[in-house]
Amino acid sequence: MEAFKVNEVDELRQKEAFKVMKDILPEPYTLSDVVREFQYWDWRYRMRSAAGKEIAPNALGDGEGPIYARESWLEKKLEIIHPRTRQEAIDVLKWYIDFPRFEDGNGDNVYLNLIGQHQVE
Repeated sequence: MEAFKVNEVDELRQKEAFKVMKDILPEPYTLSDVVREFQYWDWRYRMRSAAGKEIAPNALGDGEGPIYARESWLEKKLEIIHPRTRQEAIDVLKWYIDFPRFEDGNGDNVYLNLIGQHQVE
């Protein structure tokens, strides 16, 4: 299968998985809700990974497609849900800086949201 078709199929799979998850999981209303959900998915992944290594040490990954789609959506929420308090903004910023998923340094929109510059054009 050609590379672009594989990506296209993967995107369609993720969109469908996200639709199903959106019907099951509640939408986060605060930045703290977003952080808690990221922490849950991270914990869940680590537990499944540890168990999987015990059961089948040579197996490949377990295909977290729907979860990855949800996390990508949550990542956007970090850019658009405004902090309720200054302390929430500080706490989320500290978590964001330390969370391995966001080490690539592409979080300008999250930073702007957290420091209150979301209203400045």
